[in-house]
Amino acid sequence: MEMMMYFVVFVIAFAMTTYMVPRILLLSMRKRLIDKPDERKIHTVTSSRLGGVSFYPSILVAVSVTVSLYGIVDRHIMTGTVSVQFLIASAACLIMYLVGLFDDIVGVRYRKKFVFQVLASLIVVSSGLWINDFHGFLGINEVAWWVGAPLTVLLLVYVMNAINLIDGIDGLCSGLSIVAMVVFTTCFILLGDVPQALMAIATVGTLLAFFRYNVRGFAHRSLKIFMGDAGSLALGMMLGICAIKLVQHRDLRLGESSSLLLAYSVLIIPCFDVLRVMLHRFKIKKNMFLPDRSHIHHKLLAVGLNPRQSLLLILAMSLAFIGMNVTMNYYGVSIELTVLADVVVYTVVNILITRKIPADAEYKVAMTERHYANISRRRRRFLFF
Repeated sequence: MEMMMYFVVFVIAFAMTTYMVPRILLLSMRKRLIDKPDERKIHTVTSSRLGGVSFYPSILVAVSVTVSLYGIVDRHIMTGTVSVQFLIASAACLIMYLVGLFDDIVGVRYRKKFVFQVLASLIVVSSGLWINDFHGFLGINEVAWWVGAPLTVLLLVYVMNAINLIDGIDGLCSGLSIVAMVVFTTCFILLGDVPQALMAIATVGTLLAFFRYNVRGFAHRSLKIFMGDAGSLALGMMLGICAIKLVQHRDLRLGESSSLLLAYSVLIIPCFDVLRVMLHRFKIKKNMFLPDRSHIHHKLLAVGLNPRQSLLLILAMSLAFIGMNVTMNYYGVSIELTVLADVVVYTVVNILITRKIPADAEYKVAMTERHYANISRRRRRFLFF
């Protein structure tokens, strides 16, 4: 019965998003809630930034309807799914969804967004959902609440911003999130965690429906639709919650520290990228919270790849990191060495990509300003690691 329930929630979420996205686009055009191309943006056609408006309602309706229908047959399903922790986590996602929606429509300053991100993260922690185990990483197992709770708030805010900032080319944010949510769905099904499995697979259904519109667009009208902050912030919160929930499980064992390693591995690309970008902005003394064109997809475009090729390459990198980490974990490599290998591989890949960028490429000119011209050739090699 459980497998059929997962199928039903997936179909409902997919169908709702498929129905809603074209109508959201139509509403955006009529109300002039559109995103016009400029020098910082990659897209060249008029676009709607409200695609993410369909995300949270589709997921919530899909989970609620599925649980209600199956609850008629088996009351245990309903009582086992609708827990206080589940409801509180849903409320935190709703807060970020509404903040993102306001930002997409009228704009919200990044300081205010940060305050709401912290507030929503504190709500999650208040439900008992916080990092309570390092699974032997750095020799640490159980973690006291006064360490785990602040660390959880920091992690949730970090993941939300990483997901928000990686949303730079068609299908990238949704594609990476689909990969992550498929892994989370598989893990939660194996663990028998029905609530989280339902939420994760409903998210997969929603994102797959949106991915088609986001990548292909509406070619006959020369229109595009993006998820915007309503989608990326709520999605970032859901990914963070899934990661923390997985870390709390001690039963999933593919090797040592497997649940912690899986929760970390699926978020490597967005989290490593935002860290690299922040370090780069700090180096050239730019405001670390203002947008620019220094992310990994910008670098790939500067090399000469088109958006579709860049998307496929980044998704392949994400799958490669997950596969490499699971394999190393399975053969007994410590999580410390695995993380170190990830850092080394990611750094080397970024250096190699940067070396392929022409010296006069817009990427280097825009990102270095006068700083690139004032440093030695030897230091330039590592500026964009």
